[in-house]
Amino acid sequence: MTMRLRKGAASAQFMDSYVCIICSRSDGDEKLVVCEGCDEGYHTYCLIPPLPDIPRGDWRCPKCVVEVSDVNQTSLPPSLPQNKHLPRRLKA
Repeated sequence: MTMRLRKGAASAQFMDSYVCIICSRSDGDEKLVVCEGCDEGYHTYCLIPPLPDIPRGDWRCPKCVVEVSDVNQTSLPPSLPQNKHLPRRLKA
């Protein structure tokens, strides 16, 4: 996120401005989405595939979706093959 001077302001006022992480431009604010995971900005048309519209609700960028997916995969116990029994513990 960067700061930019608000145009047409009587006194100097700065406002937050997001820069697209892909194209490094801050224009096209109406097509810029911000990731809920990493707070990075992306133009809808810079994403592959491009988004047709601004998504409703929370949106996560492809990088954060992969990271969340990786965390979920490592936190899940490995599944057992079907029709197999757990090995019995030997008594000491």
